[in-house]
Amino acid sequence: MSLTKIVRFTLSLLLAVPFNLNAQEKTVNVDWERGIRLGCDLSRFALSTFQPERKGVEFSIDTEWKRNLFVTAEVGAEKVSDKSNRVDYTSNGFYGRIGIDHNIFSRHDNPQSKDIVYVGARYGFYSVTQRTDSYFIPEGYWGNTSGSLATETLTGHWIEGVFGVKVELLKNIFLGLSARGRFLIFSQKNLNYPDYMPGFGDGSNKFNYGLNYSVYYQLPLMKVKAKPVEKKNVKGVKNVKK
Repeated sequence: MSLTKIVRFTLSLLLAVPFNLNAQEKTVNVDWERGIRLGCDLSRFALSTFQPERKGVEFSIDTEWKRNLFVTAEVGAEKVSDKSNRVDYTSNGFYGRIGIDHNIFSRHDNPQSKDIVYVGARYGFYSVTQRTDSYFIPEGYWGNTSGSLATETLTGHWIEGVFGVKVELLKNIFLGLSARGRFLIFSQKNLNYPDYMPGFGDGSNKFNYGLNYSVYYQLPLMKVKAKPVEKKNVKGVKNVKK
């Protein structure tokens, strides 16, 4: 199945969920389940089909710290191997992201729903070790240039904005799709700047974007009890309804 068909299938599936983004949602006090959600980015495996020179994996973990507010961390590793008549380049690197997500999906109709539509922010960093065993630059006037470059390790940092959805397909099993825009804050560079920054993208750009297509499993840990709601009777005496 092609990547285009996968994305179309996911979008049709997610659009079938009866989202209600009503900003005037009333507060509903119900018990809710808190757990740790573990994820794997499937798009990394699909990417290697279209770009065989790139291989990578990415895993994530998140939990609902407060109602509709999630803390999340993502880690991954990537390898790039570019071998041609003009260059023999290899890089290996890892990256990480930490951030928060805010659920904007109304749970008024189904307060115990685990489906979320979220916006979020991330701080990302990478470290990559690269080497160029050989390169060849044809030049008609000055003559051809060839050589090699020593192994080096470079680092960088970026920030990114996220918009995504996570839908529970089966008990504690989720499918997620997210769109991301990334802005580079700092990156070590020299004459042999990173061809590809792990987790960020093209090393020649300040801004990159991407899609993540992931599957998740939530480890249910505990039930969070709803807070009592204070109500007043006709005489103004407060009663507590649990």
